Amino acid sequence: MRISTTWAQQRAINDILNRQSDLSDTQAHVASGKRIMNASDDPVAAAQVLKLQHVEAANQQYSRNIDSASNRLGLEETSLDQVTGILQRVRTLALQGTNASQTRDDRTAAASELRQLFSQLVQTTNATDAQGDALFAGNAVRATPFVQGAGFSVSYAGDDGQRMVAAAPGMQVATGDPGSNLFMDIPAGNGRFAVAAGASNTGSVVVGASSVTDMQAYVPGNYTITFTAADQWQAKDSSGTIVANGNYDGSGAIAFNGMQISLDGNAAVGDTLQVQGGATQDMFSSIGKLIDTFENTPPGPASANIVNRQIEGIDQSLQRVLDVQARVGARMNTLDTQKSTSGDLSVQNQSAISQLGDLDMASAISKLNLQSVALQAAQQTYVKVQGMSLFDYLK
Repeated sequence: MRISTTWAQQRAINDILNRQSDLSDTQAHVASGKRIMNASDDPVAAAQVLKLQHVEAANQQYSRNIDSASNRLGLEETSLDQVTGILQRVRTLALQGTNASQTRDDRTAAASELRQLFSQLVQTTNATDAQGDALFAGNAVRATPFVQGAGFSVSYAGDDGQRMVAAAPGMQVATGDPGSNLFMDIPAGNGRFAVAAGASNTGSVVVGASSVTDMQAYVPGNYTITFTAADQWQAKDSSGTIVANGNYDGSGAIAFNGMQISLDGNAAVGDTLQVQGGATQDMFSSIGKLIDTFENTPPGPASANIVNRQIEGIDQSLQRVLDVQARVGARMNTLDTQKSTSGDLSVQNQSAISQLGDLDMASAISKLNLQSVALQAAQQTYVKVQGMSLFDYLK
């Protein structure tokens, strides 16, 4: 009889403990709002949730990468807008400098403003982001990429690298452009060749616009055009071979090998023009040469030739900036699109995680109430089995 009573009491106690454990477990799930708190709650769903959480963590990192890249590209875009404004003002001053009626004071004032614009350009090309990383230094982000030397010479201390960021699996997006390509290695002249009047010319010939008019006939290279008479010219290639000759009447254009060069002014015997194919220059030197010309060369053919060449250089610089701006804009559009895609993916991931791991609160609360009632019933049963005891106070 004692064994039966003990067994009944132990069974009642075990029932209470089990129901307390169940109630405590349900309370913990309700408090957390999660259906799966441990893998044992639902091993299959728990594995799926873990996989989705890893996918979402990677997606969030890509999203942070996109934000960082977008901010950096936005700064680059702003800097390039500033460079464009500087170059446009330089071009305006250069065009004014082709006016033969300009006084010395006019040219001095223009040179003074050009000096300020030169300094602004150096400062802008050394722009940094919020972390102090240079925007135009390639991968050498801690370097000051553009260093002014003697006069108006500027050297590049960055590298040719391009920083990339992962915006999605298999998607790398450039977050900047190296200054070596953007500001230093710019085509001279018309982009294919440049024409310069000889420094010792005694005539009044001024070189105007030049272009390639026939790509099939175009032969890239270096040429020397010499006026053998005031109205005649001949062109030699770099080996000294005569490749063309013709007449010149004081204005118009001369053409050979698919090239056309506009001229104006009277030629003197022995005057030369140098044609250089594939020539390059940096953005800074164009401004520096304009400053030097305005300060030291009076208006006339020599000044006009130098200024015209620098206007060509500024035009090429503006085109380079425009090309890079287009690429920056395309990258920003790509990032915006991917940001939206990442946002959609995040919603899908969170929804799937919620469906698998979140608790049905209505069902859980109902279960909690039932378990609470069951626990009370178990406690009352134990009181009856125990008889009169401390548990009487539970009634």
